[in-house]
Amino acid sequence: AVVILYRPTGESGDFEKANFPIGVEGGKTSTCPTQNLMEAYDMKDGTPFVWNNQSNPYDNRDPRMKYTIVCNEMKWPVDPVEIWEGGTNGLPLQNATTTGYYLKKYVNNTISFEAGSTVTKKQHNWVLFRYGEILLNWAEAAYELGLITGNEDLKKEAFEHINEIRDRAGAHQHEMVTNPIDVGSETYGFAIDENLQYIRDERARELCFENHRLFDIRRWRVADMMFQNGVYTHTLLPYLVLDENKWIFLNEVEREGRRVTFDKRHYYEQIPGGEINKNPLLIRNDGYHGAGIWAVK
Repeated sequence: AVVILYRPTGESGDFEKANFPIGVEGGKTSTCPTQNLMEAYDMKDGTPFVWNNQSNPYDNRDPRMKYTIVCNEMKWPVDPVEIWEGGTNGLPLQNATTTGYYLKKYVNNTISFEAGSTVTKKQHNWVLFRYGEILLNWAEAAYELGLITGNEDLKKEAFEHINEIRDRAGAHQHEMVTNPIDVGSETYGFAIDENLQYIRDERARELCFENHRLFDIRRWRVADMMFQNGVYTHTLLPYLVLDENKWIFLNEVEREGRRVTFDKRHYYEQIPGGEINKNPLLIRNDGYHGAGIWAVK
């Protein structure tokens, strides 16, 4: 990836300590990707991922999935991880992943905290802005402008940039749907063009864990609808059964998670009460009452 701006933090092994799986020496578990993120990556041939009791749902997938997510039986950081219940890296071990996955993106597996290791820290550069984001911004803007103006060339241009990103990652090229249907009503409460939805989903796949997603769903004004009834995160775990010494995946089972909500007023900041007192023509943003400075609770 072509990095334009990054934040260096010097040599450290703290991120690896926080994100190596439980069961790995020094690993404590921190960020755990969710099941719906795993499902968001399509198959190697570009078709959407679906559960069908396959022997291993992690095979033949968009390569970015395994660059991002540590899946069951993946060699990480050295030995194959056992994420099933009772496995070396699974529940009921304290602090084991409750989603069935561990984080791989940004984690450096050349670091080791095993006794005698000579590499316990490395330089870390946290990406703030890279060329992939430029292409995604360009694609989103071009397609939305094409929707507004009816310019089909702009829409096609958008998917040229989407495929630049997918080509770099070794993912199957995606063709723009000629007659897009409206999707998104169940999630957002309103219809959204299928091609635009794909561009937004591609942004989530490419930029996940780079501090974009919350800001994206806020600027799209969909956060309150996505979370209108509360969304339980960290709830899904692949269900495995042992058959003839092979682990068979049977979709997923629900786990208790955290309820996430989004208040519509948080699209805007509170105007400080002191400023409103200075100018009676100022009005408060929707959802705010009384004096004080806005804050997320």
